[in-house]
Amino acid sequence: MCVAGTTNALGAADIVAARYSSAGKRLWLRTWGSRGGQKDYAKDLAVARDGSAWVAGMTDRGEGDMRTALVKWSISGKLRFARAMGSRKTAADLSSVIVDAHGDAFVAGNMITAGSGGWKLLAAKYAPSGKLGWRSLAAHNSGSDDLLYDMVFGGPGFLYGCGVVGSTGADSRGVLVKIRR
Repeated sequence: MCVAGTTNALGAADIVAARYSSAGKRLWLRTWGSRGGQKDYAKDLAVARDGSAWVAGMTDRGEGDMRTALVKWSISGKLRFARAMGSRKTAADLSSVIVDAHGDAFVAGNMITAGSGGWKLLAAKYAPSGKLGWRSLAAHNSGSDDLLYDMVFGGPGFLYGCGVVGSTGADSRGVLVKIRR
């Protein structure tokens, strides 16, 4: 069994993950964090068939520089990689990760580019090696905040995501999106 969360110390925050045996014995505990007192948050965890643990969340580098965080540890607790999307001009956040039978990870979240008018729905696929396979952005209306919160596997070749569109105005409503894998 694996668990993930966030640890806070001295004004910084790091992503933390741990693996436990079926008897409840801790096998390993790992942290991952950006440098310089930045704040890194775990929001979701998925365990692949090979036992690797994928943690999705975000890293806040301060001064509006918010990026996605996708961290993968092997079954033995070895850090495989950490990936990020975003920049000083493009903020991004992940809220969900799922892993298929082939070890490919699919993430859901949000992205906003300075001057673009609002957050967009974000979905992406990563290979087991950490290589970005594809990234998709969608917006309901220009200027509204559209947020993708969770994702599940649908029929063959599809994912379904749920979230909210138009969250900055009175026309806020839930949304279900179908995504081709």
